[in-house]
Amino acid sequence: MELSVEETNFVKSSKVVLDVVPKYLRSAFKKKWNEKYPEKQWQSNIASGEFLLNELPEKVKKEWRNGIYVRNLRQGNEKEWDTTTLAFAMLKSGLGLTMPCRPKEQRMEPLHISEAIEIITETRNILITRATNMSCPAEVFEKVMKDIKYAARYLAEDAEREINEVVSLSKIEMKLIVQLMIQVKEEESRQSELEDFLKGKFSLQFLRLFVILVKNVDYVSILIFIWG
Repeated sequence: MELSVEETNFVKSSKVVLDVVPKYLRSAFKKKWNEKYPEKQWQSNIASGEFLLNELPEKVKKEWRNGIYVRNLRQGNEKEWDTTTLAFAMLKSGLGLTMPCRPKEQRMEPLHISEAIEIITETRNILITRATNMSCPAEVFEKVMKDIKYAARYLAEDAEREINEVVSLSKIEMKLIVQLMIQVKEEESRQSELEDFLKGKFSLQFLRLFVILVKNVDYVSILIFIWG
C-alpha cells in the first residue's frame, strides 16, 4: 500500500528534523567552539567534553533541569547530541558561543545564528509535541519546511539544498522509515528524564512511524530484526 500524501509529508519532515538539520547544527557548534577556543580545538572526545563542563557557569551546572544536557555534553561526542542538546550548548549554556537572540519583533536580516537555531528548535518542537496523528497536512508541511529552510541557510550553504532533496523525494523507501524509528527511540532514551508528557510524545512519534511502516507487510521482517 502506498503512503498517503500526509503520511509522506510526516516521514519527510521527520527525516529533516531528526537527521538533516542536526548534522548542520553539529558543524555549527564545532565552528563556533573553535572560534572561541582556538587553543582548545574541539576533538569530539571526553577531554573536550570535560573542558566544556569546566567552562560552564556554576549557575548553569547547578540547575537541575540542565542535568541531562550536562551528562550528554560530558561525553564530548557531538555526533550523539540531538537538537535540544546542541541548542543548549550554543544558546543556553552560558558559554557565549553565539550572540544573544534579539526579541522577535526587533529581528532583521541577516539573522544571528542563535536566532536561526531558535527557529529550528521551535519548528522541531511543533512536529514532535503538537502533532496529533501520523500525518502532516500539506499546509503544515509547507510552513514547517519553509521555516526550517529559512533558518538552516544560516548554518551552512548546503543545508537548504539537502532539505530540498528530502522534500522532493518522489518515493519513500521503507528502510528510511525504519532508520527514523531507530533515531526516535535513541533520542527518547537520551532524554529519559524528560517530563512524562514529552516522553509520551516521542513514543507517539515512534508509533506513527511504526503504523506507516507496517502498512507495507513486505517489511514486517525488518521489525522482527530490530526487536529480535
